[in-house]
Amino acid sequence: MKLCKKVFSSVIGMCMMVSILPWNMPDNMPQANAAASFNGEGTAESPYLISTKEDLVKLSNLINSDNTAADYYNKYYKQTSDIDLENENFVPIGTYTGNNKGAGFSGVYDGNYCEISNLYIKREKNGEDKTQNYTGVFGWVYEGKIRNLSVNGNIDSSNSTNVGGVVGELGMNGEISNCSFNGDITGKSRVGGITGSIWQEGKIECCYFNGTLNSDTTEAVVGGIVGSATAGYDTSVKNIDISNCYAAGVINADEKAHTGGIAGSLKANNDESKVNFANNYYLSSMTI
Repeated sequence: MKLCKKVFSSVIGMCMMVSILPWNMPDNMPQANAAASFNGEGTAESPYLISTKEDLVKLSNLINSDNTAADYYNKYYKQTSDIDLENENFVPIGTYTGNNKGAGFSGVYDGNYCEISNLYIKREKNGEDKTQNYTGVFGWVYEGKIRNLSVNGNIDSSNSTNVGGVVGELGMNGEISNCSFNGDITGKSRVGGITGSIWQEGKIECCYFNGTLNSDTTEAVVGGIVGSATAGYDTSVKNIDISNCYAAGVINADEKAHTGGIAGSLKANNDESKVNFANNYYLSSMTI
């Protein structure tokens, strides 16, 4: 099996030094779980192994279906090789359907410092179809963690909100760490290089974006790492932490849009909740 390349920007390399551990294929490969059709058991000790394009597409289909989504709640996944999606239209893992099943991705996806290349997502929103509003490799992530993953490709979701390179919307104590996206992203609003939005409580750390962010609406919120960050929920005190991230490239947006090198919009739902920034950097071209 092809080993992952571990190619990440030197900007986030120092973050990884304390977390990268060599990973070798075990001598006794876990047998495929009959229900999941993946190698592994979906636990921290024996995660489901995502090795091929077919595995990634299968994961999307299973989590997005109301018939099977509950079986994959709060599971563990590990990518074991670089995956080329060959520019075929990919459906985000975790599309919002407005109910508890088939609503989004939870659990832990460890990219294992592998790459997803030639990602292509083309989405056309029709009417009030909310499933088109959450676009990235992962659409809507709740109580989930995405880590150690490099992505390159092109996302075109010009009529949708919550559009990001790795995650569309990150919510409910979600985390993204040691992830990068290289490529072009187009969305209507809440557009970010790593995630379109983060809300309530969560963390983004040691992430990198390089590419172009596009939105042509006056109400757009666009940021190099995250489009919109909103801490807290009603009166609950919840904080968001964004640290050690770097954004490069260009934002193409209406002059009335809210744009920022790291975040397009920061706010809190109550006086005590905060969005904390530390050691984030961006090129001047990330603002207009």
